[in-house]
Amino acid sequence: DKIIDSQIAAIERAKELGLPIVIVEYEDYGDTNSALKKAIGDYGRVRYFQKDRDGMFDPRNSFRGPLMEHLKELDVGTLLITGANGGACVKRSIRGALENEFQVIAYTQGIADFNYKEFIYPYKYSKDQVAVDCERCSFREASSVDQLMSVVLGEGRLGSPMIKGTQFRPEGSQ
Repeated sequence: DKIIDSQIAAIERAKELGLPIVIVEYEDYGDTNSALKKAIGDYGRVRYFQKDRDGMFDPRNSFRGPLMEHLKELDVGTLLITGANGGACVKRSIRGALENEFQVIAYTQGIADFNYKEFIYPYKYSKDQVAVDCERCSFREASSVDQLMSVVLGEGRLGSPMIKGTQFRPEGSQ
């Protein structure tokens, strides 16, 4: 599947850079895809969390606290978001991340939507989409793994790194 392959490519690149990986599983909706688990393997910087609401940052999500504590402990300021279902879980997670003042990158090739044959991208950072009143927040999209990592690290024409302003750096960097 093209989306799974894109997610695997993102996992592999994150592992190469020593970035932490967070997997959020929807309680009672099954485990993470076996191909993704295989790609993660025994990587030491991965952590699994549960959720019981569409958005992983929804205040009603009874598993939200441990996720927020983990991200704070790592001083993570930027989230690279993939997943399913695009028009519900992913969209609500992006909105929640922005509301919690995270910088957000949506990896469009790694987002599935079960309501449409082709993924329809509903995340424009504008009115009636993912509008959040947060002057320090930023929302970007990336359509390839190389572009995704360029945004994170601030390389090339994509501008300053989104991790700027946090203490987080890829493992092994200065």
